[in-house]
Amino acid sequence: MRSLVSALLLFAACSITLHPARADSETSKPREDWQVIFLGGQRVGYSSSNTRTVTRDGQEVLISDTLVAMTIKRFGVSLKMIVRQSSEEDPKSGRLLSSSFISENPPISKTEMTGRAEGNAFLLETRNSGRVTKSRVEIGDDVRSPAWQERYLEEHPLKPGESATFKIFSPETAKVATISLKALEPGETKLLDGSVRKFDRTEMKNSITPGVDMLIFSEPDGKVAKLETNVLGMTTYAVSEAEALKAIPESELDIGLDGLIKVEVPDPHHAETVTYRITATSADPSTLFESGRDGQQVTRKTPSETLLTVSRVRPQPQPEPAKSLREANSFLDSDNPKVRALADEYDAAGQSPREIAKGLTHFVHRRTKNKTFSVAMATATEVAESLTGDCTEHSVLLAALLRAKGIPSRVAIGLVYVDPIKAFGGHMWTEAYIDGAWVPFDSALEIVDVRSGHLKMGDSDLSDQSPNPMTDFVKMIHLWSGATIAVVDPAAK
Repeated sequence: MRSLVSALLLFAACSITLHPARADSETSKPREDWQVIFLGGQRVGYSSSNTRTVTRDGQEVLISDTLVAMTIKRFGVSLKMIVRQSSEEDPKSGRLLSSSFISENPPISKTEMTGRAEGNAFLLETRNSGRVTKSRVEIGDDVRSPAWQERYLEEHPLKPGESATFKIFSPETAKVATISLKALEPGETKLLDGSVRKFDRTEMKNSITPGVDMLIFSEPDGKVAKLETNVLGMTTYAVSEAEALKAIPESELDIGLDGLIKVEVPDPHHAETVTYRITATSADPSTLFESGRDGQQVTRKTPSETLLTVSRVRPQPQPEPAKSLREANSFLDSDNPKVRALADEYDAAGQSPREIAKGLTHFVHRRTKNKTFSVAMATATEVAESLTGDCTEHSVLLAALLRAKGIPSRVAIGLVYVDPIKAFGGHMWTEAYIDGAWVPFDSALEIVDVRSGHLKMGDSDLSDQSPNPMTDFVKMIHLWSGATIAVVDPAAK
């Protein structure tokens, strides 16, 4: 499910091989498990996991490999994703020794992430578009491998009312996550074959994906039979390999179209200020949106209702951005020759930083000719090569070109109003640090004066050390199930 959430949030890119063959001697029979994945009641993919213990240099090592394959429709286009994850750990303590995380989103987006423990730190190496980025994460002795949670209930059974908390390393976010388990009273649930059985039930929460609750249905020996989440009806069932590998039928579910929030707003992209009433069923909406900066103010009314006032961003002195918002990184690889060459195509001679940002917004919109939803998220170099993508590719390329011109940049995540269909949908745009303030620009929609049609949920510089925007996409998923948006105060032109 960790990999599934990452894939669902369209935040993985990559391709590496799992652990290479070594002169290890297996000390236990490999265990293999298969699951089938459903989203909104429809089959969208499968996952498998393989666990084995080997002896290496006289020490036992537990190796866990996981594969998740999904096909999801987004605005009528199939988005195919394959996520591979592998970890090595001390079988007695669960302490993480090494890991690799892989995600493929054909036809582009290829990144390699590997890491190894060194003392109380974890050394990470990320490769994409020919670039190698190294980083260091402090983890401590009490941090377990990402596979630890998947077998915890088998090794540490909980009785109703009991709870447990532990830390794992999350390779897809390069962060330490706190996992919380709470055993509930046994309860019945329907399985894939239609039968209804009673299972032990455990509630699981992950600090990296706040608000995404998982309910585990397990056998008395701790083996998981079913897992449910509170977003989009995401469910997995334990099945045989043959069942898991069955062909995925043509899905009527479209996470792009089905995720739209219908509402009629009078021309918010030219409005100075609009106040919206937002309701949500699976999370407190006041926690989902940025407040107190970047032209937004949140007023919480109830745990399920909030008022969001969105105004045209006015220049407000903000702290000088960190060095990471000026430099090239794995996604915003502004020092790549292909990105530099594209930046050189735009003649910025004699222009102010604001004029450059506006000009590059138009430039990226025109040059990215193949508008497609088949790519989850590509690096700036990949976009410069293919000139293909949707809002994520537009925003990443614009941010990289801004840095190539010496202007600090980051990406913003949230909702945007699409006037032709009268609805808000998930979106990503770019922000540039100009004249002491962060100013938004939207190259996908070619908007250089962003006003009240963009509802911001978070931002990221996309560096390996920064918060992963996956968290903000998790926020967005809470709005896909039963959320509403209404205009309280009409747009003030």
